[in-house]
Amino acid sequence: ANQLLQIGVGLACAFGTAGIVAWCGWRERALAAPVRATAVLAAVVAVFWLANARMLMHSHEIVHAQLLTLSVSVAVLGVWQAHVAGSWRWLAVATLACCVATFSFGSGLASFVAVILLGLLLRLPRAWLLLPGAGMALCLFLYLVVLPGDDSVREVIAFRPLDSLITSARWLASPWINGWLGLADPPLYPWIADSVGHTWLGAVLKDSASLVDALPGANWRTTTSALLGFTGMAALAAAFLGRLQRREMPTRLEAVALGLGLFAASCAGIVGLSRLDYLHDNPNQVFADRYLVWPCLFWLSLALLALARAARRGRRSWIAAALGLVVAAPLLVTHRYYSAWSAAVYQGAQRFAAAARSDVVDPAMLPNSADADPQTVMKTLALLRERRLAMFAPTWLPVGAVWDGTVADDGLSVSLLASEPVIDAVSGRTALHFTGTVDEGIRRVAGGPLAVLDAQRRVRGYAQFSFIRPGAKAFRLTLPAKRGFDGYIADYDPAETYELVHWDERARGHARRLLRLHDAAIVAASTPR
Repeated sequence: ANQLLQIGVGLACAFGTAGIVAWCGWRERALAAPVRATAVLAAVVAVFWLANARMLMHSHEIVHAQLLTLSVSVAVLGVWQAHVAGSWRWLAVATLACCVATFSFGSGLASFVAVILLGLLLRLPRAWLLLPGAGMALCLFLYLVVLPGDDSVREVIAFRPLDSLITSARWLASPWINGWLGLADPPLYPWIADSVGHTWLGAVLKDSASLVDALPGANWRTTTSALLGFTGMAALAAAFLGRLQRREMPTRLEAVALGLGLFAASCAGIVGLSRLDYLHDNPNQVFADRYLVWPCLFWLSLALLALARAARRGRRSWIAAALGLVVAAPLLVTHRYYSAWSAAVYQGAQRFAAAARSDVVDPAMLPNSADADPQTVMKTLALLRERRLAMFAPTWLPVGAVWDGTVADDGLSVSLLASEPVIDAVSGRTALHFTGTVDEGIRRVAGGPLAVLDAQRRVRGYAQFSFIRPGAKAFRLTLPAKRGFDGYIADYDPAETYELVHWDERARGHARRLLRLHDAAIVAASTPR
């Protein structure tokens, strides 16, 4: 029950999406090298900007979001190949990819619209377009009539065209809001706005956002976001209609860009219809991170179309590349803070796992929402424990079991950061939560669990590596080792002496001592730096 399969598949899909677009940009030999390099940069930024962290790091979110983006990328590339090869079989591949997209995420239906419009633009035989048309009709029938939950899908559709159009425009503008304008008071996310002023680039972003928001009639939540969205829609429509009227066929890069843009614009239409009432009641949710993946593809498409129009050689190519860097560089500000958010979410998950392994129910870590109430969570943990899955994998011993191996110091340098008592939400007994870092020797404790033993060598709790050590930069262009750990001791007795040890999976029956605990104090097994 670990989540490596989902994470691995989702990451492969994300890399596949960025790779397809980047490959199309780099292979556009008619463009100068700086422009092609900027196209590659745009593809990577659009997919891996960490404002999308929720859809890149949650194991279930990453699969249904990134499988959708990969399917759409394959579909639009398939339409181009059908044009080049003159074969309807490539259009069949595109139709199949659209079906995968549809049943990965509801907005995947928009991929059929993109494929049909792109096929018209590339002047494919009209008879061929019956294939994606039939696929769309079948998927729409299954989605709205046959599959479980179809009633709830139909019930949320609202027919107020003007309101839907405005909502769709604001939804498309969400990358601008998350990356810049949402820093103006009152900010979209106060925790980011309060921190960005610590760097000069962050201060420039925040001050400029406030300046724009101070203009007459400007309000990033309503008018400004709608204006940005309508501007993007108009630009995409002009590019599509302009190409439709010209006899010259678009290049592969332009075709892929138009396909992605048409898909994202169609997604905006679906959101404007199906989420109108919800977004009216929760206006900030139109800019929510769970929606951000598709607006990022929309602005990626416009960026690629702009680059495709750049001069083939000469000074204007360098200007286009410089403008690309100017747009991308400020995104590092929010990228950094969302990496910190991601790290915090990861630490929370690891801390929860340590508590569960230790038979401790920490009230601060227990979810409490309609779809994750405490009773459901406890029942799920009991099933995982019974079947020795997830955090209760085979290397786990139940609390109270006796460790019959040897324990020895191994020259590790370990520091305590904090310890605090916790009242177990189920038993009412006192547990101990502690955090620390391995300052030296982290490679020797990679793999295998961190367990807490008492004087009789009984298992009394567990710890999990969960965070980058304090003072280290959050991962932005590098990924430092997670040296910090969170741990719990069940039924903590300050009169007892405990040891935190690392069970070495390569040397069965042997453990390394990391920390000693006594009277609510944790003492390093060796003197830390």
